[in-house]
Amino acid sequence: MVKMTCFRFNLDNPEHAKAWEYLHSIDKDKVKSGNTAVVRAVNDYFDRMQKLSDDPYFETRQREERFVEQIVTEVGKAFTAEMPKLSYQHSVQRSQRQAFQGTLIVPHIVCTLHLLNSIFKNVYINL
Repeated sequence: MVKMTCFRFNLDNPEHAKAWEYLHSIDKDKVKSGNTAVVRAVNDYFDRMQKLSDDPYFETRQREERFVEQIVTEVGKAFTAEMPKLSYQHSVQRSQRQAFQGTLIVPHIVCTLHLLNSIFKNVYINL
């Protein structure tokens, strides 16, 4: 069963004009039709309203999840960038360890702390 309705757009209202432009400039390769776009938009809008009424912290949690994901991504990038230094430090430490027979515990911790410090400085700068 197909039902029809019509909408009116007041082009003096910026939101209406924006919606009108979207509907009349649809990329047919991405969206099959204006009808499909309107159905998705209406469903997304009311689904979101339902989630917000069920969980008032829904949007806050989404923002927090995006923020945490951004931090994890930046830490990963910084860690990857620091890996050559870590590899070099590890090889130096291994040769020192062989030379000093296990007396390198404190310098190893200091090198690790310096590495973590440089990683988190990069993360803070990139955010």
